[in-house]
Amino acid sequence: MNRYYIILSAILYILGCAHKEAGKGDVYLLLQNAKGVAIYDPNEDSLYTGVITTGTTPNYLLFADEYGYIVNSGFGGTPSIQVFSVKNNELASTYPLPQGSNPYAVALLEKDMYITSYIFNRVYILNEYGTITDSLNVGRSPEGIISDSSKIYVACANVSYDTAGYPVYGDAYLYVIEGKSVKDSIRVGKNAQWVQRDGDNIIVLSTGDYGMTQTGRLYIIQDEQLKDSVDIGGSPGYFVVKNSKAYIVGWSDSLKIVDLKNKQGIKIALDTLGGFMSCDIDEDGRVFVVQGDWTGQNNNLIIIENNVIIKRIPLGNATGAGFVRVKD
Repeated sequence: MNRYYIILSAILYILGCAHKEAGKGDVYLLLQNAKGVAIYDPNEDSLYTGVITTGTTPNYLLFADEYGYIVNSGFGGTPSIQVFSVKNNELASTYPLPQGSNPYAVALLEKDMYITSYIFNRVYILNEYGTITDSLNVGRSPEGIISDSSKIYVACANVSYDTAGYPVYGDAYLYVIEGKSVKDSIRVGKNAQWVQRDGDNIIVLSTGDYGMTQTGRLYIIQDEQLKDSVDIGGSPGYFVVKNSKAYIVGWSDSLKIVDLKNKQGIKIALDTLGGFMSCDIDEDGRVFVVQGDWTGQNNNLIIIENNVIIKRIPLGNATGAGFVRVKD
C-alpha cells in the first residue's frame, strides 16, 4: 500500500507541476465565443488554451503591475471586470458592472479603475476593491480609454441610430478627465474608437463613417490641442503605438504601420478573408494580429517579423478571437 501511495503521490505531483506550467508566455488572447483566455509563447511556439475562464463577451485586456484586467462587455450575460495574477494566471477578483452598460475598456490611475460604458455614455470609477465610487458623463459612445500622469483620455465615437436603425456618425471627441471631473473635449473626426500615447502626444484613431464622408484617420494631440492628423484610409478598427509608430488593423483592412514622426506608412497584406480585430507588438519587434470568426474556422494569430508574415496559429473553430495583448 505504501508503495502504491508513493507512486500515486508522485504522479499527482507531476500533474500538478504540469498544470502550473500551463499558460506560460507573454501573448494573451481573448476568445469571445469560447469565454476564455489563451496564451501563446512565441519562444517555444506553444499555444495554451482555456487558461482563464472569462465572463460573457470579453473584449479588452490591460496589464498593470502584477495583474491583468479583463473587461467583459456582458452581451447576453453580466458585464464585469475580472482581475487575475500574472504570476499564475489565476483569478483574484470579479467585479460586476451595471446591467446593460456594455463596458468597453479600462484604464488605471493610482488605485482606481476607469471603465467606459458604451451604452450609458459614462465612465465608471471603481476603487481597488471593485466598488463603484463615481461615474462621469462624457460624450456618446465612449470606447477607448488611457491614463497619462494625472489625466484620463476617453475616445467617444458619437454613434446614434436613425428611425430605420441605421447608424449615424456625428462629430467624435476626445474627452479629458482630471480630478474625477471632465476638463475638456477635442474634436477628432468621426467614429473615434481608440486612444494611445506617444511621448508627449496623445494619438486618437478615428474609424470614419465607412466611406460615406470620411475614411480612417489618426489625430495627434499635444497639450490638449489638435496639432496634426494623418489620413490612413480604409475603416481601421484598432491600433497600438510603440516607438512612435502606429500599428493599425481593421475588419477588412490589412496591417498598416505609420511612422508618426514623418507621417509615412506601409501596408502589409494579411488575408483576403478579413476579420482583423486587434494587434500588439513585443519588445523584439514582432507584431501579433488577431483574426476573429464567430461561426467558422477563420480564427488565427498572425505573427509578423520584419514586415513579413512568419506564422499563423489556429485558434479554434468559432472561438471568436477578439483581442491580443502582449504582457510587458
